Amino acid sequence: MSDKSCASILLAAGASTRLGQPKQLIRIHGESMLHRTARIAAEAACSPVIVVLGFEADRMQQELTDLAAKPIINPDWQTGMGSSLRCGVLELLQEEPVPERVLLLLCDQPHLSLGVLQLLLEKSSETGSLITASTYEDRQGVPAIFRQPLYAALQNIEGDKGARQIIQQHRDQTISIDFPEGAIDIDTIDDLKAISL
Repeated sequence: MSDKSCASILLAAGASTRLGQPKQLIRIHGESMLHRTARIAAEAACSPVIVVLGFEADRMQQELTDLAAKPIINPDWQTGMGSSLRCGVLELLQEEPVPERVLLLLCDQPHLSLGVLQLLLEKSSETGSLITASTYEDRQGVPAIFRQPLYAALQNIEGDKGARQIIQQHRDQTISIDFPEGAIDIDTIDDLKAISL
C-alpha cells in the first residue's frame, strides 16, 4: 500500500457528562458534529473511516447512515478513551492490507476543516515522520497521524488518557502543523455558548 494510504479513527463514544447533552449531536449549520467530522475524514480520503461509538450507540449510528463510515461499538466505553482507541486500532488491523497510517480524530472540535486534514496528510507524506500532529496552545494534539509502528502503543493506552501521551513520548519524531482553532472544543455549556454555530 502506498504512503498515501491513511485510515481514520474517530473517537465518539463518550457521554459528554459535563455538557449535559451528547456533543456528538450538537449541530453546526444543520449538521451534527459526529456527521461533520466523519464526513470531513471521508472527504480527505482517509479510508476506512472507523467511528468508535458507545453512549447511545444506536442513536449515533443514525447520524452516519449516508456516509462511507464503519461504526463499531466499544462495550467498555465508560472506562475511558483508552478502550475506544483499542477498539479502533483492533478494527484497523483487520484491514487487508493494514494501512500504513491512521488519522486520529475527536468530534468536539468545531473548527476542524478539510483543509486542516489535507495539510496534515501532505506534511506526513512529505516528511515521513512517525507522528504528524496539530499544534494549539503550545501543545501538540489531535487531529494527528500515527504510523504503523505506533499501533501497538495506541492499543495500550489505559483509562481516560488519549493519544497525547504517545505524542509526548515521541516528540523528537513528531512534526506538526499550526491549528490554533484546535484549542476550541466543546466540553461545557459555556464552551457551546462561546462558539457561533
